[in-house]
Order: sequence, then structure tokens, then C-alpha cells
Amino acid sequence: MKHQTDIKIRAWDDTLCKYLGSPLTVEQIAKTSFASTNFSQLTFELFSGIRDKNENEIYEGDIVFVPCFHNKEFGCTEIVCLDRGGFYPFAIPAWEVTPDAYECEIRGNVHENKELLEKTFDIREV
Repeated sequence: MKHQTDIKIRAWDDTLCKYLGSPLTVEQIAKTSFASTNFSQLTFELFSGIRDKNENEIYEGDIVFVPCFHNKEFGCTEIVCLDRGGFYPFAIPAWEVTPDAYECEIRGNVHENKELLEKTFDIREV
């Protein structure tokens, strides 16, 4: 898993039930006209700066499989969210491993793969 510092945002349109184009950097957002956009129907998701084992960018709202530290066949499915200044599940002080100590994999996202939510733990519910 690699870290990247670009600030990128993707937008999910609740009315159209799809992501709007490609994720945008801050510079691209500043140059884009949003005159016809109804922001109340959009969910903005921030890039975590982390890529999964397949080099896919991990965003808020992604559902990732996080293998156990000692046995990569087992693990848990987690929803990525910004919490307490870091991206859960990658910034939990109680964990004694860094994101590079295991290889996570994106399995889907909270909008298009609701069936995966039955197997997840969402820190926002705690």
C-alpha cells in the first residue's frame, strides 16, 4: 500500500445514483464551474492518500478488506471514514501496525455495494 499526498475529492450524486466524472484535485475544483449543480444531492468523499494492494486510490465511503496482521487469509471488512484526524481504519492509535504492515483491498463502496455493509463495522456507529 502506497501513500500519496494529492488532495482529491470524488462526488456521488444521490439523484443519478452514480459518481460524477473522475475525482478532482483542489486545483481542478477551483477551475470548474458548478453553476448547474445541486449540492444538496451530492456526497463528497475525500481521498485518504492511501492506495490499496492493487494501486487503487482509497476514498471515504470505500469498503475495504483489511487482512489480519499474522494471517492474511482472515481479516475484517471496514468502511473508510475520516475520524479523529485520520482515516479509519488506517489511523487508529490502538493498532500497533502501520498501513504498510498489511495489504488492504477495496471491495466496493457504500453507494453501489450495499450488500457488503452487512459484513462491515462502521466506527461512526460507536
